Amino acid sequence: MKPIDNHFFWQYPPGFIPDKLIEQTFELAKQKQREDGKLQDGEVDKTVRSVERTPLDEFDPISVFLFGAAQKANDIQFQYKLGGPSQWEMLHYDKKGDKYDCHIDTVNYDNGYARKLTVMGYLNDEYKGGKFYFMTHADERHYVDIGKGSVLVFPPYIMHGVEPVEEGARESVVGWITGPKFR
Repeated sequence: MKPIDNHFFWQYPPGFIPDKLIEQTFELAKQKQREDGKLQDGEVDKTVRSVERTPLDEFDPISVFLFGAAQKANDIQFQYKLGGPSQWEMLHYDKKGDKYDCHIDTVNYDNGYARKLTVMGYLNDEYKGGKFYFMTHADERHYVDIGKGSVLVFPPYIMHGVEPVEEGARESVVGWITGPKFR
């Protein structure tokens, strides 16, 4: 399994997240409360972001696994000065039309830290639609071929989104790695 290096993102291929860890994550999520996905301002706006989220702990096994994957990708690809993990959540795009319009994940914190990397782990591929994309030059979408067990790592200032789900349930985990603000 060779990771994919594409200048502005790092991708671990399908199967990178072990099936047993994926199953464990689904079981863990059943024990926690789901809530509507919110925008960065804390508001719910389903015309922009239609998804439910399950908050995860930074010490949940999937969070620890993805943090390690992000650190390795950072060592090879980005070489950012990192601090630690922040805000892990399982995302449930499980209703027809669930989506997240093009956005960025940047957040600056009061302690001088900021989100430096977004890390996404994909837990299934039994759905139609729900394509992940980066927005590149002149509003051109760059689609990334993802599958069950793949992981994407990218800077939070890269525009990205999820197209509407047409059928099935698209399940993933997202988290952020913080560090001193970009200069």
